[in-house]
Amino acid sequence: MVCKVKRCCFIVLLLLAAFIAVFAGSAGAAGKTLGLVYPNEPPTMDVQLNTSDYMVPYNVFDRLVEKVADPATREPKLIPGLAESWSVSKDGKVYTFKLRKNAKFSDGTPVKASDVLYTFNRMFDPATKSLQTSYFDMIVGAKDVLAGKKKTVDGIKADGDYTVQMTLEEPFPPFVDTNITDPAGSIYSEKFTKAKGDKFGLSPEDTMGSGAYVLKEWVLDSYHVLEANPNYWRGKPGADTVRIHIAGDPETARMMFETGDIDIFDCDTAPSQIPYFRGSAKWKKHMVKTLRIGLRYLAMNVAQPPLDNLNVRKALQMAVPRKEILDAVYYGTGVLPHNILAKGTYPYQPNPTSKINYDPAAAKKLLEKSGLKLPVAIEFSFSNAGSSGRAYSRMGELLQATMGKAGFVVKVSPLDEAVFVDKRTSGSLMLYPGSWSDADADPYFYKFFYSGKDVNMSRSRSINLNNPQVDKLILQARSELNPQKRIDEYRELDNMITHKLAAFLPLFNMEHYFVISPKVKTFIPNVLGWGDFMVYWTEMN
Repeated sequence: MVCKVKRCCFIVLLLLAAFIAVFAGSAGAAGKTLGLVYPNEPPTMDVQLNTSDYMVPYNVFDRLVEKVADPATREPKLIPGLAESWSVSKDGKVYTFKLRKNAKFSDGTPVKASDVLYTFNRMFDPATKSLQTSYFDMIVGAKDVLAGKKKTVDGIKADGDYTVQMTLEEPFPPFVDTNITDPAGSIYSEKFTKAKGDKFGLSPEDTMGSGAYVLKEWVLDSYHVLEANPNYWRGKPGADTVRIHIAGDPETARMMFETGDIDIFDCDTAPSQIPYFRGSAKWKKHMVKTLRIGLRYLAMNVAQPPLDNLNVRKALQMAVPRKEILDAVYYGTGVLPHNILAKGTYPYQPNPTSKINYDPAAAKKLLEKSGLKLPVAIEFSFSNAGSSGRAYSRMGELLQATMGKAGFVVKVSPLDEAVFVDKRTSGSLMLYPGSWSDADADPYFYKFFYSGKDVNMSRSRSINLNNPQVDKLILQARSELNPQKRIDEYRELDNMITHKLAAFLPLFNMEHYFVISPKVKTFIPNVLGWGDFMVYWTEMN
């Protein structure tokens, strides 16, 4: 009897040991998981059709060249991506990219020059309806394809399987630094993307790249799961799995961080939680501040009454309580600029020649000079999507409450994202808030104020400046090879648009806060200060 009991106990112990071994094995297989938070559901992972939600695309796709923050100095630097090297001709027009031969898409197929050509031809195909063409429309023949005159871009050629040559219409010094490294320059698999057609980027099964991760799960309005790409040419990333939680409610996002579901809390997704973390004995030492190279702004439609009147625009600049909005909506996480170009852009003016001061009494006097009957009615429109929508709603309330003393009456119009984008690109919005981030000066001017016959960016931004002098300066500055001349030209543009024409109101240069869990050993934020970043270099404890 005793022997039978001992034998039974021995069998039970063996089974228990086997169960523990299996459990431990499966736990080990799960590896290190990094939890992130995102405030809204991206419409697609196709960066040619998505201009703002880049967390998944940054990590699923590769670019020819990457711009990252140096781990030691946090200064920006260019590193090889799918191109192991690149060069530019003496005249600044021809760029040659040598592709690495060990790069593969996550299905194991090699990345070749034909994939690069396909990516850019797809971007300019009118059927694609890409939102990113302005990043590369300086390539010879790009505008012809976009206009339906040609099928392929003349200025992009392949020399064998691993060399790509791009020829520009005019020299454009920041082409690699700013444009090639942007998420818009993500490279797609020709075979895979063609096969998926309009479904590309809309589900895990319909999304594939050559990046460090593979999109494995996508539960709408809940989470995305990324798993390490076994074929990634750089090798294994710091986290085996990345789980991106969709949490639009700030309190919910904070609780998920405190319970360990989220490891890097992006305060941009929930700015209302910044005071909590600043006041927390447990978390305040875990807050990380990065400079966001860029600005929040108010764009004015200078072709639409009453903003077609210069005095009204100048009055509006003085009537907006920028400091009050910064403190109430963004918890003081920024500074008030006097020009468009932010700190971190090389033509930044630390000592501006003109300033924007809050002065409602002076604003009212300017309105009286405009010849319009007071109060002057303006409409403030914005996309109500995500955390930005909540912030803009609060901004609108403050504008309504304060601008009456300057002689304005403000109508606040929240819009669905699709409606907002449609109205903005058609040039019909009167006044709207937005944000822009870039280290080079060109996009701040070309993408907002250029109004050429071939492409009218100013109309698509609902600014409608249509100023020949501004257009001439923009084209002159973007092709200028002399660094100091380029700086001088962009500063002239900045002062002209911001102060002389009063066509734009820089609101804030923002600071970006993250709260980092002790589970994270190393966090390298986006070099521009965005919330979206390449996870590859993040190390877990």
